[in-house]
Amino acid sequence: MSGRAPPSGPPARLLLADSDPSLRRVLHLALQARGYQVALAATATTALEMAVDEHPDVILLDLGLVGVGDVIRALRQVDATPILLLTWPTEPDPQAALDAGADDALTKPFGIDQLLVRLERLQAVRTPAHRSPGKEPARGAGSPWLRS
Repeated sequence: MSGRAPPSGPPARLLLADSDPSLRRVLHLALQARGYQVALAATATTALEMAVDEHPDVILLDLGLVGVGDVIRALRQVDATPILLLTWPTEPDPQAALDAGADDALTKPFGIDQLLVRLERLQAVRTPAHRSPGKEPARGAGSPWLRS
């Protein structure tokens, strides 16, 4: 395992939506251990709602989630948050989701180092202009961004 951490500054907020609860848990723990704040969603619809409300720095979406293409298009209408697709080789080609506005795709199974490199790359291109004015994420009780 790598000791990589997110780029300097405040911890990056990630929204992870994957249909596999075990993978969500493993990635949540691995990313938190590296300083990321991670919010979890089990469906594409929930991910869309959370992304609109919370404005994460990067969104990780399972290509296998029902309606993921529609969610990507909807996200692109309201925000420019980088989107990283997580996909199995047996799933449909991610090109349609990339054409809809996703920024990158990572094929499962992947190592944490591979994921960290992709996240760093996506964070490097994100600028403060991507964040909606006056919209800061909630950090009080019940906020998905609180660390466990």
